Amino acid sequence: MQPKDYLSARALENLSREVNWRDLRKTLSKPYDSVTRPDGRINLGLAESTLMHQELATHIKANFEIDLAAHLTYGSGPNGSPLLLQALSRFINRRFGPVIPVTGDELIISSGLAAAIDCLTWNICDEGDGILVPQPFYAGFITDIELRSRARVLPVSYRRKGRPYHLLDAFDPEITHQALQDALEKYDRSGVKIRAVLISNPHNPLGRCHSTRTLQEIARFCQLHEMHLISDEIYANSTFRNPSCLDAEPFRSLLSIDLASLIHPERVHVLYGMSKDFCANGLRLGAVHTRNAALREAMATLNIFSWPAYVTQDMWARILLDEPFIEKFIGLNQDRLANCYTTFTSFLDKYEIPYLPGGNAGFFIWTRLIREPATRTPEAAHKSVLSLKEELLGACLSNGLFIRDGAKYFDEAPEGGWFRITFTVDEHILEVATTRLLKSLRETGLLCES
Repeated sequence: MQPKDYLSARALENLSREVNWRDLRKTLSKPYDSVTRPDGRINLGLAESTLMHQELATHIKANFEIDLAAHLTYGSGPNGSPLLLQALSRFINRRFGPVIPVTGDELIISSGLAAAIDCLTWNICDEGDGILVPQPFYAGFITDIELRSRARVLPVSYRRKGRPYHLLDAFDPEITHQALQDALEKYDRSGVKIRAVLISNPHNPLGRCHSTRTLQEIARFCQLHEMHLISDEIYANSTFRNPSCLDAEPFRSLLSIDLASLIHPERVHVLYGMSKDFCANGLRLGAVHTRNAALREAMATLNIFSWPAYVTQDMWARILLDEPFIEKFIGLNQDRLANCYTTFTSFLDKYEIPYLPGGNAGFFIWTRLIREPATRTPEAAHKSVLSLKEELLGACLSNGLFIRDGAKYFDEAPEGGWFRITFTVDEHILEVATTRLLKSLRETGLLCES
């Protein structure tokens, strides 16, 4: 017998999904360092920011200590640290502007948003049930929803016969409502029971914020069809001023909009976490806000499998409770986000590489690295977008750079050639990264320079 013969059918299915992490593990195991590892890989494929690492580490070292009773025991159980529940509810009330103030007992704390989405999915879906997700969307939603809870991600297409497709359709309230309606009818015909709509706001991977009208339309749709509405707001404070688009839509939390006449409050669930706004992916802390008491009880029961250590929970709580530090931290982070965005888009502009303009949120830029044949060398002009993508991704890895193909995010732009590229690294590293990207584009004939 082969080793695989000893595994369950579920394990064998998981093995087939594991391939997505192989190149990533190589990148993470040999990171670039200008002194100790100049040949290491620069990671512009993961949505991770190092811009505030030093400030965060300094605050933690100066303001945190181990509490034997709170941190080395079972404490108050898997629902969440009392200190964190208090601190996070205060933070949300200050920064998210909720119509109804948030209380600590409305929060469930988990070990990151992947665990939170898995737990939430488990408790609102039966196996095979579906969750509508507008395209393009964060690739991790597939794993979070399908891997353990065995629900289904149901992509919502914005492409329509007789109407040209545009990326900004994802932010249009009427087009979004129609796209959801068409998707519902399509999946209904195939017999899938649809339980929810999941959005990211700010949007991942497009780096923009949804308007109040769009959020209201989605809420109205969910209520009409008796669905839950889930809003992933993990980039809520990772917004910034874009000097080339001063009228960019600002972030508005679902909590800040009066939805009482549009959807029952027990159908609305907001996700938040420490990874992005606090530049701390490794601390693995997330939260679900819901006013559905039965759902909270069910999630708390399952949360024993993703119960984060009280040490890390209270670490976050101490940060949140230091309000002067938080205001300074978020302001400085937003300034650095703006600077990095400007640096990277200036590089793209210089080489006439298209990207979705008007970004003002998140860590990434939606970029079209494979353009029309006329922009390529004669050798590359006749090749398909798919083959050129493979060549470019391979060249980037060979040159010490990791980026992500837009197809991973269910990109449906008919011209193709899109990638999500992270820009939230140190200025020196970003300079090295753009040099490596330029080298890779030239090697694959994707930059025809006069």
